[in-house]
Amino acid sequence: MSETDFLDCHRNIRIVLTHKKKLYVLDEPILEEQPVGAPNAKRDSYHKHLNDSVEVSCIILATMTPKLQKQN
Repeated sequence: MSETDFLDCHRNIRIVLTHKKKLYVLDEPILEEQPVGAPNAKRDSYHKHLNDSVEVSCIILATMTPKLQKQN
């Protein structure tokens, strides 16, 4: 993949993730798992981040060529 192809791909992924309101998954660190006694809002945020990170991973893989998918 050339540098130009990478930059185009990176830009397109960021556009899609911005539209889906999931860009934060790339820009923010993964939250720490919340203990059982933690407030519901914190536990919900943790689980949302995990679920969104799975979706973002799938979006990124879907934009790759089959050869790159096999490598990753």
